[in-house]
Amino acid sequence: MKLEGVYLPVTTPFLSNDGGFDAEGLASNLSAWSEVPIAGVLVAGSTGESVLLDSDEFPAAVRGAREV
Repeated sequence: MKLEGVYLPVTTPFLSNDGGFDAEGLASNLSAWSEVPIAGVLVAGSTGESVLLDSDEFPAAVRGAREV
């Protein structure tokens, strides 16, 4: 696999009421970032918040990103 282009290390949004993963917020952010020429995104990676995602939220974030 040859990776080329710009890949964004995106932040993971959390809900203000209970601190849970904000799937709708992530989808909204990814939709906005997809309007510019980027090669891809890195979800729950180098921005550090992956430790705040539980075992259900982490795969949900990846699935949500793939859908967008």
